[in-house]
Amino acid sequence: MGYYTEHSIETSITEEQIVELEKISGYHRDNLLFGVECKWYDMMDNVQLLSSRFKDQLFIWECNGEESGDIYKVFAKGGKVEKVEAKITCDEPEWVK
Repeated sequence: MGYYTEHSIETSITEEQIVELEKISGYHRDNLLFGVECKWYDMMDNVQLLSSRFKDQLFIWECNGEESGDIYKVFAKGGKVEKVEAKITCDEPEWVK
């Protein structure tokens, strides 16, 4: 069992950085960058390590979990990493106001 999440990189990433991330995580690049579902449980630790090795690079991933509403982004730069949950809202039609 486990929980699947799609991970898509939103920022530019070099081949060197991709290879390093594959080494750190043990996953293939398709699972880490291109929206293929996987169980990347150590994502935060792996991304923190990657960003500490490439200190000037900003990394941003958009992540979509298998449960409805499980949407977030992961930001990393200079060894700092933060997960930011999506805020889902619905606007009222003008005639309701």
